Amino acid sequence: MSFIKNLDRGSALLVVRAMIDAKSIEPKTLQELIIPCIEIDFSCAVQDLLADDRIDPGFNDDEILQRAVQMDRQSIVLILIQDRPSVIKKLDRGNAIVVVRAMIDSKSVKPKTLQELIIPCIELNFSCAVQDLLADDRIDPSFNDNDVLKKAVTLNHVQIVLELIQDDRVDPSVNDNQTLIWACINGHEEIVELLLKDPRVDPVANCNAPIIVATSSGHTKIVQMLLAKESVRIAVDEFGDCTTIVIAAKKGHIDIVKLLLEVNKANKSNCQSALAKAIKYGHEEIVKLLLDHSVDVDMKFFIEKANEFDKPVIAKMLVEYQKKNVLAMLNSDLSLKEKQDYLNKFPCTSIRIETDLQTGEKKCCMVFKI
Repeated sequence: MSFIKNLDRGSALLVVRAMIDAKSIEPKTLQELIIPCIEIDFSCAVQDLLADDRIDPGFNDDEILQRAVQMDRQSIVLILIQDRPSVIKKLDRGNAIVVVRAMIDSKSVKPKTLQELIIPCIELNFSCAVQDLLADDRIDPSFNDNDVLKKAVTLNHVQIVLELIQDDRVDPSVNDNQTLIWACINGHEEIVELLLKDPRVDPVANCNAPIIVATSSGHTKIVQMLLAKESVRIAVDEFGDCTTIVIAAKKGHIDIVKLLLEVNKANKSNCQSALAKAIKYGHEEIVKLLLDHSVDVDMKFFIEKANEFDKPVIAKMLVEYQKKNVLAMLNSDLSLKEKQDYLNKFPCTSIRIETDLQTGEKKCCMVFKI
């Protein structure tokens, strides 16, 4: 199709349009016609060819776009990207930024195209291109339910997140602070730190969801950052069954359990609920840790639970722990009545190994006074 380059502009355009109108022309032939049209910077002919549904503008790994960029055919590049903004990802960083700036400068580019261009620029972490797009008043960075900020947070592009939340049109607290929650789930520490500095962001939003999801995902540093907020500390104390320490114990996140115990954000009831979860899921180190912080534990109940969940090592640990407590109490300065009251509450006197007659399993049990 290189013959087209030998024609004058008017004749070339007539030939191209005649070939488009001729339904007998093979799609491959029309496809091959685009490259020579790019070489002679024949944007009108390229536009006409791209309007034909027999043409695939992305064929051969977007060769058309690559050639147009290489030859600095900006008007053709703009035509190619107009309806396919995501194709910018096929360009190298330098060329992509040049193209973005050319599109911003071109008043013929539709606002919708510019709007759609910002997402691929975020995916490529082109912070300077995003900055240039945000400076254009045709762009609404909060479009489609804050998709732009969500994408930047999801991909952990800290600089872009900073630029977005500094834009008055972007509110990071929309949708009940989903942006903060998503950053906490994904463990993006720098972004969580940025968001927590923004007065619009509520760290206890959606029933204290940020610390709950950070705990569930095992992000200790983020839990620590959230606990530094007074409102989070109060909320952690007030919540019922779905507490952070119970979740941490269930998931086996011992560092978070330690952190919550250190900052006294786990009351007696929550510690016992956490102990039950740690026993059920076999987290021995967490069981030890919680036993050291729990008081008045119904040891008989927890030993029965350990046996029920087939955790013989933990059952033995619980018996030994109670034995130690009883001996310490008997050797203490408590009065005889106080000691008796204690023994009545925790009436174990020794350890016994019982064998299940049906299964043959051996279980560690406490012997209770009758």
